[in-house]
Amino acid sequence: MLRAAAFFLCALPAWCHALATLVPQGALHARGNRLVDDAGQLIQLRGAVLPGLNLANPAPDAVERQTVASMTSVTFGVLRYRWNLNAVRLPVSVPIWQRDGPSYLDRVAGIVRLATDQGLVVILAACENPAAGASADLGLPTPAVADFWRVWAAAFKDNPHVIFDLYHQPSTRSLPNASPAQRSPADWQVWRKCGTLPGGQRLLGLQDLTDAVRSTGATQLVAAQAFHDALGFQGFGADSYLNDANLLYEFHPYFNLAVTDAQRNAAFGFLSATFPVYAGEWGLTLADDTPGCAAVPRDISAAIELLFEILSYFELHNISWTAYAFEPASLLLDFQTYGPTQLNKLWTCGLLLNPQPGMGELILLWMTGDPLGFGSVSRDQVASAAGGPAAPVAPGAIVSLYGFLFGPATNFSAGFDASGRLPTTLGEVQVLFDGVPAPLFYVGPFQINVQAPYSLAGQTKTNVQVLFRGIPSNVAALDVVPAVPEIFTGIGTSQAAALNQDGSINGAARPAAGGEIVVLFGTGAGVTSPPVDTGRPSGPPYPPPALRVSLAIGGRSADVLFAGTAPGFVGLLQVNARVPDGVTGFVPVVLTVGDRAGRNQAMIWTR
Repeated sequence: MLRAAAFFLCALPAWCHALATLVPQGALHARGNRLVDDAGQLIQLRGAVLPGLNLANPAPDAVERQTVASMTSVTFGVLRYRWNLNAVRLPVSVPIWQRDGPSYLDRVAGIVRLATDQGLVVILAACENPAAGASADLGLPTPAVADFWRVWAAAFKDNPHVIFDLYHQPSTRSLPNASPAQRSPADWQVWRKCGTLPGGQRLLGLQDLTDAVRSTGATQLVAAQAFHDALGFQGFGADSYLNDANLLYEFHPYFNLAVTDAQRNAAFGFLSATFPVYAGEWGLTLADDTPGCAAVPRDISAAIELLFEILSYFELHNISWTAYAFEPASLLLDFQTYGPTQLNKLWTCGLLLNPQPGMGELILLWMTGDPLGFGSVSRDQVASAAGGPAAPVAPGAIVSLYGFLFGPATNFSAGFDASGRLPTTLGEVQVLFDGVPAPLFYVGPFQINVQAPYSLAGQTKTNVQVLFRGIPSNVAALDVVPAVPEIFTGIGTSQAAALNQDGSINGAARPAAGGEIVVLFGTGAGVTSPPVDTGRPSGPPYPPPALRVSLAIGGRSADVLFAGTAPGFVGLLQVNARVPDGVTGFVPVVLTVGDRAGRNQAMIWTR
């Protein structure tokens, strides 16, 4: 009987997904117009903005209450492993740091550790004044930002996965003769190294901030943003380049600023032939009444086309990007399921809907090839481990879940634990049925074999979710029926896992004669009578299914001599039946439990 265990190995699914995004090995460096890591890999950063750390709050601990609760290792794990992203942009506040001092830096440092521990690159973006204030009207950094970077760059200089984003969205407010139609060389000199305004206010340029970072000994990449308007880097020439070899130039191409490839070329794309370029924020802000939202066509198909156009542009020009924003009502539905928003209904800018439309599903589709992301569970990819088409689950059945990168890179097969049961955690994977971990047989990157709990009896639905390293998949609602019987077959064949009466394996060279007994193995027969425990191997009296079991061989009813739990196995049905007289050749075997017949093609040899 134990030789039947060889039939439990399962084939991998064969659909196509995107490749896993590379994460840097060591530090990133600018080499020509590309980013390269210490191992020589070409890296394109593709990630999301996680706002909140830059919000001005009335109390020092409000930032922690509002943001740390959502910025967990699970959040960053979802970004990395489920969304296939390799970077996160964290806007941080110079004024809050001035107010709270080291405690704010410590809070942010803890969040950075959580992100980099998951393999993400963290872009720290300095925001001078997210709330209304005098310096917010000046458009370029005050000396406080240089002070900020002298402290923060020193704190993070030993973390190779941190990038310093010098200043969030510089504006032209402080330029003496700024033109909305053309950027002058003089404008870029102010951007580079500003000076003292006529009223005596001293402002800095981005070269000053670069120098402040480098004064600490920090060697990581710095990101320098263009003026935040439709002109972007227009007019930017060699005499305006920052004096630093390890930098990337940044623009935020919201759709009111750059909606066509020609506009993108003029605003920032032309630089991608010479320097690494980074789109620090972009996307749909449908919950906000902003010019960026107003510029998006109020046609779902046209909006989707616009999104894929800009993503294609980034790929074609090797432009790194972080989409706005990894939070509810933007890319996410919530921080519980991490489900993506969908662009499936019209919106009104500034009106928050439930659920809010957004581009989350489109980003997942672009990054993973699956609108639910890597590691997702789909009812169309859940079937009996014995084979056959996608099907409902039955209590006690051995079920295969097929997916992409929802388990470890190395395959794990389970043994019984000290209590004599199958484990509910294997290879850092758990499968939850209605929130309860179920026994596991096998886990790998593309397939998980699990026993559906017998406690599903009487239910018509169950919610299934996979956890890998504590990172949740989506929740898939599966139908539950009393029985889904299937007979195990060999890998890639219709040959049933069958033993002849003499104990030999049934096959073309060893067919079974009419009147002889064959032993078949299946699953999905439902609850037994008396009941058996989920996850525990079968022992005497090897109880039969509560529902009637019948078998047809070669289209004829076979005499079932025994139908019960297979000795020493979990979730496995053993059926001993007599081959009807007159049946010859390679013939089908159909198992029926209750009123449900197997749909997997299973055959045995007879003579």
